[in-house]
Amino acid sequence: MTADPNAKMPVRKYRVKKSDTKHMQRILREIVPRDAEGRVIRPVLNPQHLAVVDNYFENGFDRYQAMTDAGYAHKTARARNQTIFERPEVVAEVAWRREQMARRWEVTQENLLGELAKLAFSNLPDIMEKIRQSDGGLDLSGLEEQERAAIAEFIVEDFVTGRGEWTENVRKVKIKTHDKLGAIDKLMRHLGLYNDKLNIQGEINILDKLNAGRARMKKIVELPDGSTLFVEGKDEDEDAQE
Repeated sequence: MTADPNAKMPVRKYRVKKSDTKHMQRILREIVPRDAEGRVIRPVLNPQHLAVVDNYFENGFDRYQAMTDAGYAHKTARARNQTIFERPEVVAEVAWRREQMARRWEVTQENLLGELAKLAFSNLPDIMEKIRQSDGGLDLSGLEEQERAAIAEFIVEDFVTGRGEWTENVRKVKIKTHDKLGAIDKLMRHLGLYNDKLNIQGEINILDKLNAGRARMKKIVELPDGSTLFVEGKDEDEDAQE
């Protein structure tokens, strides 16, 4: 069954604050049509909107540039790019293309975490020990997949030092691994292993001064029913206690 090119996607209107990102994400999930297996159903777009999405993926996800390249005026692209990209059919098309890319390259959460783990648990001294041979040669065949993935740069320089009979052949090897701390940081953030709450201990002069000023301006009176009452001034405090 082929899709009718003249059919229009149902337009659902929402009033959403720009800062309410969680609510917006929920809405976008609702308006993206999916089949019984949970895969995104590709919508039918008019030619101009289709050109916008094409340019959006080609230029590195720049909305403004995508619209201008599709024929929109600069003023319109600047003022209406959010409106265009929040249209249900455009949202669905972007979601469909991203899903196809993820399926093509087998990009899953498990695979991404596995690649980060390779970098996080790599050990440069172990790599150097495995590739160094007793005759001075280098052999990378003994490296495991995790160790090979951790190598970002591998440079070998052979040169001669000295003069005459005092010359000496020198081999300089430079191995650079990927950012180990950065990989560990991303893993910890994804797994929620950071405790971002700060426990402040000791005396803080500013807080003490603020509390002292509040105490001078107001006093707390405990009433018989267990509730508290804020009153100002010494005379009112004494009357309330009586």
